[in-house]
Amino acid sequence: MEINKISVSNLFELFNHTIPLNLRQHITIMYGLNGIGKTIILRMLNGLFNSDFSLFRTIPFQDFTVEFTDGRSLKLTHYTDQSAKHNSYPKIEYIDAKGAVANSWELKKLKYPSRLVYDLADEIPEIIRVGPTTWRSVPTGEMLNPNQIMDRYEDIMPSSVRVTREPEWLMKIQKSINVRFLDVERLLGVAKGRRPWEEQPRRKPSVNVYSDELASNIQKTYTEYASLSQSLDRSFPHRLLEDNRPIKTTSKELRHKLDELEKKRMHLVDAGVLDKETIEEPISIQIRAQDKNVLSVYLSDTEKKLRQFDELARKIDILRTIINSRFKNKAMTVDRKKGFTFTSSNGKSIRPSDLSSGEQHEIVMLYELLFKVKSGTLFLIDEPELSLHVGWQMQLVSDLQEIAELGAFHVLMATHSPQIINKRWDLTVELKGPKE
Repeated sequence: MEINKISVSNLFELFNHTIPLNLRQHITIMYGLNGIGKTIILRMLNGLFNSDFSLFRTIPFQDFTVEFTDGRSLKLTHYTDQSAKHNSYPKIEYIDAKGAVANSWELKKLKYPSRLVYDLADEIPEIIRVGPTTWRSVPTGEMLNPNQIMDRYEDIMPSSVRVTREPEWLMKIQKSINVRFLDVERLLGVAKGRRPWEEQPRRKPSVNVYSDELASNIQKTYTEYASLSQSLDRSFPHRLLEDNRPIKTTSKELRHKLDELEKKRMHLVDAGVLDKETIEEPISIQIRAQDKNVLSVYLSDTEKKLRQFDELARKIDILRTIINSRFKNKAMTVDRKKGFTFTSSNGKSIRPSDLSSGEQHEIVMLYELLFKVKSGTLFLIDEPELSLHVGWQMQLVSDLQEIAELGAFHVLMATHSPQIINKRWDLTVELKGPKE
């Protein structure tokens, strides 16, 4: 089951939009004027499937519907509960393929104990307490009271104390539909908290976070490789003596396999997942008939060991190929211990955080797509043109489509850049104003 259409009515009491997804092409591009609701639609999709329900209490809309490929749908409706004195509560309905409501759930505004609200506020690095019951949002400058904090940040409250818990039928749907949102804040960096004397929250650049994460993933894969190697090496003599079947493979075929194995090893070194020092010396002596059994088992074992790196190396290859075709006067490599490494044309090392904002933007977005998106995911990207050179914008859809097809996921993008769209107007859905 996948999402195949999204629609919203009376958004901001002005707009009605319908967005059919291009599932065969893997890419759907929403475009239109600023303020028409592109970003809000992405946020609503993300909120529905990642339990950010406080979002729907603050956005004015009438209906928000997500249709699936099996004919079923989720519909959110704003309505007025007369007993609540005009407080507006969203309602989520699960509608079956025949159009009947199978389940429903009201998103009523719930009260938390004051202690929990204050404890939560202390854990949010981007707000600062400026009075007994008042906080200031650092990014926007807004003044927030406890109710506004809960409206905006309820989704990050620990699940052990969270009052708004979705019903099991909704959690089952959320589990079956993966939605991931890459927004501007994520590209800027990951909040790391704020010291008492600091007004601005500390942020670690996302490119540094992902560099460390890649190094960790390589190390994890290398540990699995080492564990399998030890296991196969321990059992090697036993398996060699146990298997007395005649080897039909010719010496020439065995030599070819050895050469291919050597090429794969060197490719993994170039990808940064293996150290050159750990590679065994290539077998260059003439292969005799009595050596065939030993070589056959050795080749089989080595192929199994190196197979541990296949998926990781494939993703690194794509990342490096795209990045090195974009960046000028610098080159990207990957190091097993350091993650991303960059070198200028004059041989000087460049820290990832010292790259331009556009270069960091490109790396973070591609890393998200290659390493963090599961098969079947709907990946949401808001204004990917930010900080990107016009030439990079024109290549973006082609890169996204290649990666999405390989990863078997879909992309829904919001933009107002004709360079991003380039010649792919067949992938676009125009969002229009009320009188257009």
